[in-house]
Amino acid sequence: MECDTNTVFPTLHSYAVLENNYSLAIEEEAYDINIKDEPKIIRQWKQFPYSYFKNSTMLSRNCKKGVTRFLTGLKHNQIWALKMYDATAKLPPGILSGNVNQFGDYDECLSLQLSQYCLAEVKLDLIQDELYQSTKNLIHSYFPFRGTFDDPQHRIPDFSSIRWGICIPSECTSQELQQFLQTNLNAKVRVQERMCKKSHTTTSLSFGHYFARFFFMALLLAIIISSVLTQFNREAQSYRETKWLKLLFCFSLQNNWEQLTTLGKRSQKNLEKNNNERANKVNEEIRSIHGIRALSAIALLICHKSVALMYNPYINRTPAMEKLGQAWTVIGRTAIVYTDSFMLISGLLTTTSLLKDIETSGSIKFSEKLINRVFRLLPNVATLILFCTYILPSLNSGPLWPLVVEHHAALCKKHMWRNLFFIHNYFGFENMCLTHTHQVGIDMQLFMLTYLFFLMRPSKKLTFLIIGTLWILSTILRYEVTLKHNLSHMIYFGNPIHQMFDTANFSYILPTHRATIYVTGIFLAYALKHKIDLGKRHVRLLWIIATVCGALALLGPFHMAQKGYVYNNKEAALFGSLSPILWGVALYWTVVASNNGYAGWLGDLLSWNGFKYFTKIAYSFYLVQFPVFFYNVGVQRTSSQYSPLELFHFSETSVILALSVVLTICVELPFQRVEKVLFTSNRR
Repeated sequence: MECDTNTVFPTLHSYAVLENNYSLAIEEEAYDINIKDEPKIIRQWKQFPYSYFKNSTMLSRNCKKGVTRFLTGLKHNQIWALKMYDATAKLPPGILSGNVNQFGDYDECLSLQLSQYCLAEVKLDLIQDELYQSTKNLIHSYFPFRGTFDDPQHRIPDFSSIRWGICIPSECTSQELQQFLQTNLNAKVRVQERMCKKSHTTTSLSFGHYFARFFFMALLLAIIISSVLTQFNREAQSYRETKWLKLLFCFSLQNNWEQLTTLGKRSQKNLEKNNNERANKVNEEIRSIHGIRALSAIALLICHKSVALMYNPYINRTPAMEKLGQAWTVIGRTAIVYTDSFMLISGLLTTTSLLKDIETSGSIKFSEKLINRVFRLLPNVATLILFCTYILPSLNSGPLWPLVVEHHAALCKKHMWRNLFFIHNYFGFENMCLTHTHQVGIDMQLFMLTYLFFLMRPSKKLTFLIIGTLWILSTILRYEVTLKHNLSHMIYFGNPIHQMFDTANFSYILPTHRATIYVTGIFLAYALKHKIDLGKRHVRLLWIIATVCGALALLGPFHMAQKGYVYNNKEAALFGSLSPILWGVALYWTVVASNNGYAGWLGDLLSWNGFKYFTKIAYSFYLVQFPVFFYNVGVQRTSSQYSPLELFHFSETSVILALSVVLTICVELPFQRVEKVLFTSNRR
């Protein structure tokens, strides 16, 4: 039975006329306002999306044909044409609550053969309408991030533009749509080709696609075979002497799961031998570092999640940003201190392991430690890059998918080799494959510098003189560069996107600027070699100093978190230069106190055995979170209600934890075992 479309949809003309008549009637009867007196922006809102292709003389021949077919279909109430019109975003309620990003109906548009979906970016800067000027802060949610079309937006969302989903004929190009929107709306418009998607498009597979599939199939096969053989341990035992089978058994799920879930002496010994930089024990276990690492990782997860959520369209975005423009949000805006925790721990463990080797063997074992670190860091990074570049983009789609998923994949295709050599932090944050892996590059470079320094066998006095000088110079460098380039190490309210990328490029991702906190970890390693005996008064005084320093680093610039803050480069330089020192002092004393019996309940909490399990998945936990965040952003179709509980989304957090465990037992731990099989005999 055929559906009578006349009873389902009015014609476009009828719909427009009814709306116009209704508006005019209300105005004439209730307010007696002439339509010509309407604010310009209101008239534009009413016209959209009726008129985005009204000037057909500017269309190419192919596009004109598609538009004519579309308009003819609308005139005759054809379902496919009505669906195209229906899929285009309309003026929603709640504009002054920040409900301005409208994606339309992505799936409805792409269900049609002759249409394509485009996500247009509109900036209303050119509009001098009095109504817009008086309400733009509400429309744009007070601009927590300010951007331009020239800014990279694959990592930080832009609140200065409005995103609208438009369903257009497949014959038209993104540039044609951009030109017409710009002309008809009298606003700055950008429609990127990558943000337009046609139905049933196919992507040709490159060598990288085939290699990635081969890698994951080979990895899965090795895991299955080794796990099955492990179940029949007696039959497999006689073959374990051959190196090839030893390598195969490195991927056994049973063995790796046991290593992950066991904190016994045997597991501890293996972890110490195969993972010197993250060893839980050296002579005695370093108390509290597991708790510091875990709590910093959780805090950093929440900070990263809060930024990712800002890509989503919310019907209450402005009220949400009002809450996030309060002083208490400084605990998330000073996120750099949480990454500083990892840098300090890295410096501490690297130096502790190095000093132990010097004491026991008289050698720093540089080549052994370098190989060990490469086998610990590189497999996880390489696996994640292959997945995010060649597998993830084909798993789903959505309005923002090209921006937050496919763009990262495109960068990795060009620049992944930099990550594999741990030099990717020197080529610009905007050009980096998987931006969150900058920490891995910095850590490797500072590790190399530490060992190269100790290769010179300096005296103890010279050691302290040189690293102390480096500690001071790094601080001065941060201050001067922040002042010169107007950087900000804190994410203040109204932060321009270009300034955030400048901060990363000129300071945040450079080892010379992160050396202060790393060197603090080196000093801490020396301090832990000796027990200290302090009176209660001194202990109390040191805890007060540490608490004040930690509070200043974390909460000091609280006024910069509030709406209306005006950037001051001297304030920014002061925070950027002093925060690693202040945070380093707080962590330094916390670790020293915990290992000398002066930390009380806090030391016991940070040394809780449960944190040791997290330590084993901490590296994977850090790596997998951004792909999960941006996957969920990329598939978002509609506006939703923002709630602070979204920061602790149970299913998303569970997926991150599960993937962290999978990456650890399938890649990280197996390749640590591979390193042992390949190089242990040579070291003997």
